Amino acid sequence: MKKLLLTFCMLAATLAATAADFMVTTSGGDVYYNIVDADALTCEYAPNPNGPYNLTFPSSSVLTTTVTNPNDGKTYTVIGVGENAFKDGTINSDASGGSVAYNHMWWWPNTITYIRAGAFENTKSNFPCARFNSGFTPGSIDKAAFINNRINQFNPAVSGNYYKVTDYNAGNTGDAEGRSGALYCEENGKKILLVYGGDHHRSSWERKPDGTSAASNPYYTLTTRVDLSEFNIIGENALYGNQNLQQITFGADLEAIETDAFKGATAITTIICNATTPPTGAVFEDVVYESIRESGNITVPSGSLDAYKADANWGLFWAAPAQRVHIAEAEHGAVAADNMNPEDGATVTLTVTPDAGYRLKDISVQAVIDPGNAQAPHRVEGPGVGIPVTLTTVTEGQTYTFEMPVAPYEVLVTSEFELVDYTVTVADGIENGTVEADKQTANYGEAVTLTVTPATGYELASLTYTVEGADPVTIENGTFNMPAADVTINA
Repeated sequence: MKKLLLTFCMLAATLAATAADFMVTTSGGDVYYNIVDADALTCEYAPNPNGPYNLTFPSSSVLTTTVTNPNDGKTYTVIGVGENAFKDGTINSDASGGSVAYNHMWWWPNTITYIRAGAFENTKSNFPCARFNSGFTPGSIDKAAFINNRINQFNPAVSGNYYKVTDYNAGNTGDAEGRSGALYCEENGKKILLVYGGDHHRSSWERKPDGTSAASNPYYTLTTRVDLSEFNIIGENALYGNQNLQQITFGADLEAIETDAFKGATAITTIICNATTPPTGAVFEDVVYESIRESGNITVPSGSLDAYKADANWGLFWAAPAQRVHIAEAEHGAVAADNMNPEDGATVTLTVTPDAGYRLKDISVQAVIDPGNAQAPHRVEGPGVGIPVTLTTVTEGQTYTFEMPVAPYEVLVTSEFELVDYTVTVADGIENGTVEADKQTANYGEAVTLTVTPATGYELASLTYTVEGADPVTIENGTFNMPAADVTINA
């Protein structure tokens, strides 16, 4: 009985918690809320349980000050945007033609005092903008709230607000609105960038880089170049996911670049950093280091070049990262590793790609101190001499894995490829004549000659070879070059 009562109580508590969520049908679609404090009648925006939002509103604001709960008829004050509330969603204005209806999907009323992680991650809008009020206190906007954002218009913040916005495009005659920029805060005299908005010039809205117009591609673009000279710290996730970003300028007073500030920003090709002392952090995607290493498109103060090159992160723009996996060149095929500088104990995946007509004959991995002098095939431990590393087969002849040995060992991967003997088969049931091949097996590209002998009173109508799963191929003059597959001859 006690167990039954306990189960009933737990079920009741679960139902009560579920009942705290409610949905309101608005002019733009169904919007969901979570009750924050039932006594204080406060709530927050919540994720759509049926999948990402797809809302289209008229010109009124999307985020409202109050909302009526249809479950109890009471009016609740909306005080926040909950975790992942609008993540991956689409919130549009029903504007059409050349005019823009001001659907301020980010125009937060004074009642909203916090925005949780993922609230607007990867959210799209055809006219996104943000206006911040004085209700936001330090930490009330999560650093991951706007990952991969496309906010293009940051309206000037209310006086005295902890969070502030820049106004980069003010007075720009090419931008009728003249409001755009970045969300930041100031702590201990340091200006910290939190979110950087996208391009807001009217021309970037009317025609995108791919050449399409606003009518067919209504979403604002992510910005391609940024000047962050005014900031002392580039905050966590500040430009996370911006795959359009190509050029960055950092100021002389930049001190640090926090975690994941440029994660996913893979198109960066130019960096200008005016800080005399290399800022801490500065972790970019591997492809960015590689691109700038090749192009040399990085500028730092001339007297600080050695310091930048010596820095663990900045130095990667000049020198390739340490490499612990070494792959010996092989004839007629290649092997690639998914991680060339793995940590001790990490799993490394090897992908084998034979040339056409070849297959893997042998592959081995050996732990070595000096990969340039490793001995094979019989090995003993010692400098310049390898010891076997166990390979695990994922797909025979194609994919393998191994566990990275402990430093100071590196690994040397060696491979060997061999020709494949493909079969030549003359189909059974050929009538009124015979077909003979000069060989029963052949390598890729090798010539195969056929002798055709029609029966008396007959002549050859057609001669083809077929690879399994493919259409027949006509054979001209009784000779063909062997494809990289078994063939069947038909006549």
